[in-house]
Amino acid sequence: MIDSHPAANIFPPMTEPEYAALKADIQAGSLSHLSTSQRAMVVVRIELYNKHIAKERAADKEAWIYRARLDFQPGQRLSCAVCDKYQGVCHAHHVLPLSLQYDLGLTSPIQEFHWVCPTHHAAFHLVITSLLNNVGLSLKGFPPEEIDRIHEITVDFTKLYIDRKYACSEVENVA
Repeated sequence: MIDSHPAANIFPPMTEPEYAALKADIQAGSLSHLSTSQRAMVVVRIELYNKHIAKERAADKEAWIYRARLDFQPGQRLSCAVCDKYQGVCHAHHVLPLSLQYDLGLTSPIQEFHWVCPTHHAAFHLVITSLLNNVGLSLKGFPPEEIDRIHEITVDFTKLYIDRKYACSEVENVA
């Protein structure tokens, strides 16, 4: 059973295509034969189902990222690709973060990465978030040569992201 909400007993469990069709009918106003309370219950069921699917997808994403990290073999830790310091504490930063790879529908992870210190690792994720959300970001406080290097590596991200996003939309258009 998908849920234990009281509305679950009013309508029998549905398959994903049935939910999609029902949701489309509601949006098109095609359920006028139902009473207001029946339509409300249908909406509740759909929302409960959507929450269930969201939980499943989140679990799938977490498992995919976990497997990708297990398979990742970065080799010997190097100095930061931006400041050339802090070899002992550098993180392997995937050029295209694993979370985004999953969201783009990749079945095999792209393991291209750079070694970066914690400060620059955080900076990359801020830059990526600002790019994806079309929000400005200031890297004030970083030396100009580090900003230049961050931008160079961000270009790698942008190329990979656009290539994968375009490739995924090509597949969707063919289907």
